Formats: sequence, C-alpha cells, structure tokens
Amino acid sequence: MVAFVLVCITLVASTLWMTIGLDSSAAAINVAGRQRMLSQRVARNLLLAHDIHRSLDIPLTRVQQELFESADLFDGTLKAFLNGGTVVSPGGELIELAPMDSPSGRLIIDRAMKTWQKLYRDIGGYKLGGPGAEAALLRASRYALLNSEKLLQLMNSLTEDTERSFRRKSEIIRYIQMAAMFAAVLIFAVVLRLHHRQLMVVRRNQHFLNDVLNGVDECVLLCTADGSLANCNARAEHLFQYTHEELLAINKEKLIKTLDDGDKVGLRRDGGFFYVQTNMRPLSFEGRDLNILTVHDITVQKNSEKALLEMAYYDPLTKLPNRTLIMDRVNREIASAKRNKHQLALLFIDLDNFKWVNDNCGHEVGDALLIEIAHRLLGVVRESDMVGRLGGDELIVLFVKVDDKSVCERLASNILKAISSIESVAGCQLTGKVGASVGISIYPDHGENVDNLLSTADDAMYRAKASGNGGVQWAGLNARS
Repeated sequence: MVAFVLVCITLVASTLWMTIGLDSSAAAINVAGRQRMLSQRVARNLLLAHDIHRSLDIPLTRVQQELFESADLFDGTLKAFLNGGTVVSPGGELIELAPMDSPSGRLIIDRAMKTWQKLYRDIGGYKLGGPGAEAALLRASRYALLNSEKLLQLMNSLTEDTERSFRRKSEIIRYIQMAAMFAAVLIFAVVLRLHHRQLMVVRRNQHFLNDVLNGVDECVLLCTADGSLANCNARAEHLFQYTHEELLAINKEKLIKTLDDGDKVGLRRDGGFFYVQTNMRPLSFEGRDLNILTVHDITVQKNSEKALLEMAYYDPLTKLPNRTLIMDRVNREIASAKRNKHQLALLFIDLDNFKWVNDNCGHEVGDALLIEIAHRLLGVVRESDMVGRLGGDELIVLFVKVDDKSVCERLASNILKAISSIESVAGCQLTGKVGASVGISIYPDHGENVDNLLSTADDAMYRAKASGNGGVQWAGLNARS
C-alpha cells in the first residue's frame, strides 16, 4: 500500500517538475520574441537620435531614454539566455531564465553576443556623454545600419530554437502524463479493493458496537480526545433530545456543564437541563483512543434533596430562612465579625395588628400579608444581609458589617415604612392597619453569641411595642418612636 502511494507521488512530482520546466520554456519563448522587437527598437532609436536635429519633433531625452532602456534590457536578457538569470517578462513580472541547454541555441547566442557587444559598447559611450558622445553615436548608428538585419535574424533563430525545445519537452511530458495516468488508475483499483475490504471490517465492528451501546439502558457517549462524539446510543438521543446525526456534530462540553456548586447538568436541545452523574473510562477501538462516558439522570434524586433542604431550612410560606438557618447564618456571621473585628446588627421585627388582620380578613389574607412583607423587606436590605422568619408574625433582619449605628436606624425606618405603606392585600383594605415594632441588638455590644443577640433584640422589641406601635428600640436603651 505504501509502495503504491510512493510510486504515485513520484509520478505526480515528476510531472509537476516537468510542467514547471515547461512553463519556464514558454516564458523563454516570449522573452526571445521580445528580443527581436528590442533589436529593432535599438536601431530605430539610434537613427532617431542621430537625425533628431533635422527630422522629427520627438524630444531627444525621450529617444535617449527609450534607447538606453531597450539596450540594457536586450543585453541583460541575452546574457541570461547564455548564463541564466532573472529578467523582466513582457508582462512586467520577474522571471528566472535557465541557461540555454540546446547546443544550437548556445551557438546562436554566442554569434549574437559577438555582433551585439560592439554596438552596446558604442551605446554605452554615447550614454556617458562628454566630447566623445557624438562620435560614439555616429559609430553605433552606422553599425546598426549594417548589422540590425543580422541581429534580427539571429533573434528569430533563437525564438525558433526555443520553440523546438518547448515542443520536445511537451512531448516528453505527455508521455509521462500518460504513464502517470495508467499507474494512477492501476493504483486506484488496488487501493479501492483494499479499502473495500477494510470498510467491510469496519462496518462489522461498527454494527457490533452499536448493538452493544443500544443494549445498555444508561446514556452512553463515545468521545474522542478533544471531546467530540464518535458514537452514542438511543438513550442519549432521548435524554438530550437530539438526533443521532446532530449529537455526532456536538462536543460533549456543550452537552454537559459543571455548575459553580460542583453539580453537573445535561443541556437539552430546547434549553432545558437535568442533573446528571457521569463516569468516564478509556477505550481503544480500531486503533483509536476513545473514552466511554456514561450519563445517569439524577434529576428526581436532586429535586428530592432540594425539597428536603427547603423543608429543613426555609419557611414554607414566605420561602425565607427559618429559625434553623437563621441561627446557623448568625453564628457564621458572628465568627466572621470576630475575625475581622467589625460589628453586625440583629433587627427583631414583630408585626402590629396581625391578629386583627387574621380575625377580620381571614388567615388567607394573613398569609398573603406575610408573603408581601417578606418581599418588601428583601427589597430594603442589601444582598449581603439576610431576612428570615422565626415563626408567626416574628421576622429577623441580619445586617452585616455595621460601621455606624445610624445606618441601623435608617434601615429600621425603611423597614417600618415598607410595612406601614401596605394599603391592601388579596382585596382586603389595610391602609393604616399594618405596622411593626423593631428591636435592635449589636454584636458585640449586646451579646457575643446568637442566643444573647436574639434575647436582647427580643426584649428591645417588646419595649418598643409597649411604647406604642411603630416604635424602634435599642437593646439596653429607652424606646424611640
């Protein structure tokens, strides 16, 4: 197999090399044809320069420029034909001429060089200027009259010799191309037969693998090293809601994502997600290093865990943290305040006239009122603070990192305004009926643990309530309205 491929590559490379040489020969034909034109242009401009004073209105400088440029180009090209070199093509591009390899062509160039060199020396003398410039022009003009026809015939012969060389190379390339085509067809037939045999083996293995994958009840993804999918089973199509072909065009990183809390989720086609548990094992299959990724949907288990967590730590009505979570959070914030040497405040809130709402509007309205108050309090505090429900109509606000007690007073005032501004809930008019009493304790001034802080804040709240609805009381201070 490798030998066939090497033969094919060798033939193609040989053909390419000959084609490049053919292109070079074609360029040489164009350049040789230009030499004929340049030889005539040099002779014409020599005569024009000699007779310019009495014959034409053409500016002498233009004639001189064309004469010198044509002569330099003719000389450089002639030398490139002899020794090889870079010249400007008729199209203005730089091309590389190889030294003339034809004996007859080199003989033509030698004869042309002998004829041209004397003329080129006199043109150079004219180009230098000075006292001898006019004599050099006269010599060059006379020499051009005598030898321009000979130079033209030599350039014609050079063009014809270049064309003959081109035709010879073209015939060789055609023979090589025919041989390469025959060899390529033969190689293709052999390779096709070998490939067909290998394909049959791969198909049998693939069918076997598909039967194994689809016989597994779990979602199975067969991944390559870069995460793209090489295969999957029907369970994967059902779980992610993609077709088999669509899954094979997706990287596993777009199907399974790790959340910030470490949980993994599968991403469905419709944008939904489900919690998953994954396991990956290496696999070598048909010479490829793959990974078998099994995906287990644990959404039901995860939702059950979340439901149990909410029941244990959150109030079922307001969805606020309950007493258990409040105590835990306050303990953690006390430890943080102790380490970082800052204060925190605990605001104990008891609703005023809540019993009146239940008695006159019904417990459904009372429940709706608690939900509305919870929503309003969450809009008053910062994201770093906490609002919780101890039970009944008692609420807690944990205000962390307190720099000034006046900030606590403003927070308490905003809480009272948020509660007292409720006008109606669930169709029941409550304007002027709902209020609250607030007791405030500060760590570490009024306690160094959660029980002391709650107790002193509770005492302050009762003193605030005793002084009249809508009051705020500091732990250990007199009531203020």
